[in-house]
Formats: sequence, C-alpha cells, structure tokens
Amino acid sequence: MKKFLLTILPLVAVLFLGACTGDDDGDGAKVYTLTVNVTIPEAYTWEDVTSESIIARNQLTGVEYKGIKLADGIYTVIVEPGDYNVNALLKTADMNLSGQKMNVSVYNVVAATTIAAEESTSSPLVIKEFYTAMCKTPANKNYMYDQFVEIYNNSAFTQYLDNCLIARTEIAANTKTNLWGTTTEEMKAVAVSSYIAGWVGNGTTYPLAPGESVVVAFQAQNHTIMSDNPDTEEVEVNPNTIDLSKADYEIDITQYKPAYVANPDVPNLTIVAKPGSQSVNFGVLPAFGAGLVLAKVEGIETYCDVNNEANWATKPEGSDVNPYLMIRYKDIQDAINVVCITETQRTTALPAQVDAGMIWTSAMYNGMGFTRKVAETVDGRVVYKDTNNSSEDFEAEAKPTPGA
Repeated sequence: MKKFLLTILPLVAVLFLGACTGDDDGDGAKVYTLTVNVTIPEAYTWEDVTSESIIARNQLTGVEYKGIKLADGIYTVIVEPGDYNVNALLKTADMNLSGQKMNVSVYNVVAATTIAAEESTSSPLVIKEFYTAMCKTPANKNYMYDQFVEIYNNSAFTQYLDNCLIARTEIAANTKTNLWGTTTEEMKAVAVSSYIAGWVGNGTTYPLAPGESVVVAFQAQNHTIMSDNPDTEEVEVNPNTIDLSKADYEIDITQYKPAYVANPDVPNLTIVAKPGSQSVNFGVLPAFGAGLVLAKVEGIETYCDVNNEANWATKPEGSDVNPYLMIRYKDIQDAINVVCITETQRTTALPAQVDAGMIWTSAMYNGMGFTRKVAETVDGRVVYKDTNNSSEDFEAEAKPTPGA
C-alpha cells in the first residue's frame, strides 16, 4: 500500500486551533477535527484518482459530515463529539476504490484514523430493493413472512441467473466481533449460513434482459389478506404489509419447516445448501443485522455440495463445529451489510472489498425497506448507483415496492 504521511502538520495544526479548543459551530455545539489518512493500492497513484469522497457518519444520530482534502491521502472532517463510521470512496477512470473504518471515537481535541481503500468493482447484477424489517399486524403482533429481494440487471447486456445464489451471513446481533471468513491470497471468502437458495440451470435457462428485474419472495402470498372467510365474505386486511403473490420466485422451505405455506403458482428457487447452526423461520434475508449476499458461482450444485471441502470451513474458534459455505469475494455480484438497529450491536459481517458501508432501519417490524439510488438513465434504461458502499448506494426507510 502507498502510505502518505502527515507532511502538512502545520496546516493541520491551524485547522485544529478552532476545533481543538472546543469552540462551537455557531449554535453552541462543540466541534472537533478528525483527520482521515487514506492509503490506496500500489497499482495506483494519486494522479489516477478522479474523484474523492470522505464521509463520517455519527453512529447515534446518523448525521453525515463530509471531509475536506488537505493533500493526497489526507482529509479533515469537522464533527461534533461522538462515535463515527468513516467511509472513503475514490474513483479512477475504470475502478472504484473504497474502504471503511468503524467505531472511530472523537471525544478528544485531536482525533485521527487511517483507512485502506481497496479495489471495488461493479457487477452487472445488483440488488435493486430488499425488505427485511417485517411489520406489525393491526393487533400489533409481529408479522415475519413478507420479506423479499429484487435483483436487477444493471448492465446493457442480457445476463443469466443460472448459478446465482442468495445467501446471508450469521445474524450479526448475536456476535460481539466481526463475523468470520478467510482472507488468504488463495481464498478470500465470507462464510454464509442458513438457507442458500439459487437458480439451477444449464447456463442460459434464466435470462434477464437489460433493465429488467425479478422479485424473490420468502413467501409468495398476498400478505395484506390475513384471513378470508368464504361463509361470511369477511376479509381481514393488514395495511402494513405487501402483496407478494405475483413474485417471480419463491423460497420454499417446506422440507425444513412444514408450517411454511408455498404458492403453487410461483416457481421455487432451489435450496442448494443449509450451512451453519442458525435456522430461521423467516428465510435467507438478514432481519436483525447480517450480510446479504448475491453471488454467481461456477456450477452451483457442485460449488455448494458439502462434500466439496474446498468451499466449506468450520469456525477457527469456539464450540460450533458446523460447516459453513464460503463464498469467494470474486464470485460476489452484490453484498450489503445490514446491521442491527441497536447502536452497540452494529457489527458488519462483510469486508470493505464487497461493501464498504452499512445500512439499518430505525425500528424492527416497521414495514420499511431499502431501495437503491438511481445513478443515471441511458437510452431509457435506469442505471442504479453501485459503488459497493451501501451507505452511499441505498435509501433507507422506503416503503416496499416489489416489481415497481
């Protein structure tokens, strides 16, 4: 990595004079200066960088503060005291470079952190929208079966969903440290758990045209209809949820959960693996904080076969001896750090190479989801923002609109 030392300390010191003395921002709030040092891969020089964005997000309030460039690789951010997640997003002519540093505490007059920005490539298939928070019934009971994810062809060419899979990591709220994976040069991968659902085909069985999307429902039902009594013609409606009866695919887990109600009119994805120790009633999506992964592998059934030892691993520590499927970074099309709503449990499960950011909802069971931001429109085809930084790419607290 190219390391850039603080060669302009006098300038930094001048910038600190106001903030370091605990001066306010004009409204009575104290502000301090956070210095952010960014390194980039050796294959690049700072002359290659065409745009730079440094953002510090307050973990408690969600307020974002933008950085000011002092020199190549050195930035300053004026913030109020607090704990921050700091994102660096750089662009070259043909590559995004991104990185993140979490839990940066700014309570002293002098604060600094270093972020290693890594290559972050865009993929033709992206997660356009997903909904994991679930909702409440009119009786204020938790409703847990209306989750979905929508996959979009963000490219100008037909893509094929054959050998694609949807997976998630363990629930991050259940852990005290970052979730595990492998980071050797031979095997850079993230461990996934629970139900792994995918498209098993011959390579061209499931085409997806440019600008088109498919909705994958955990349970492809009209969830707004809670009960329908044909004798009385009374219909009980839940206005807090959505209709998924027209989804393109369903994740049928009847063989694992007999109480699951499948929709015979909606095609099923294939459960190609069920790794790890966590088994959930609400599907593959990360409701309480975890990493959501969309990957395209070589030969999905062989790749996910538990007898294929090269793709499976057990935890290096602890008592859990269950094998976990390892998804290589290079196979990941899209990945999102969905973290817990509780500030102290916002643990990211995915590395910055696949998601340099994180997102969360303000409350569980609030019926709100996440939608990807639009970057541009090319010849009538929407191109969605894809910087591999979910903090920048998604709008949170959005009303779910599957298939819209």
